[in-house]
Amino acid sequence: MRSATVSGFFLPQYYRLFPEYLGKLQKMLQNGTISPKVDFGLNADGGELKGLDGCIRGIEYLHSGKSVGKVVVKLDESA
Repeated sequence: MRSATVSGFFLPQYYRLFPEYLGKLQKMLQNGTISPKVDFGLNADGGELKGLDGCIRGIEYLHSGKSVGKVVVKLDESA
């Protein structure tokens, strides 16, 4: 058995498949087969990702391989 990691691909190359697979994704979300993961950096060095400094740390965290799901940085809501 071996493992592999996908680190990136050019999504627009697959535009013809979007309608079919978007429908499949919507069904999977609705029936609970998959659930989105959002990572606010609680496990990142320095803790939760906030503000502009959090953007820099967020990129470092993303490249560290420790993140799970989409990495999100909280910005000031009053701005």
